[in-house]
Amino acid sequence: MLAAAWLSALAASEDPTAPEPPDPCNAIDVMVVWTPAARAAAGGTTAKQNLVNLAVVETNQSYVNSQMNQHINLARSQEVSYTESGDFITDLVRLAGSDDGWEGDLRR
Repeated sequence: MLAAAWLSALAASEDPTAPEPPDPCNAIDVMVVWTPAARAAAGGTTAKQNLVNLAVVETNQSYVNSQMNQHINLARSQEVSYTESGDFITDLVRLAGSDDGWEGDLRR
């Protein structure tokens, strides 16, 4: 069925008035993690969870406002025991790496 939709979209791509093809992948699962320092800066656990939920609601509303057939699902959110290095790139590399001893709670 996906191949048929793709072929139909390909044929319609020559017609500038043709509607957009269906997007078979319109949901994005999101995991949000934060550190104790981020929790403290937000004003506590409940405040941090409220910020995460607000981000999901605002993101999904922006998709609706843009007439996009897209949405995010909050698959997981939690605090992790990690102390920021003070350098965004270092923290990103540690988060994305594997078997480096830095992932802590993230890969369980």
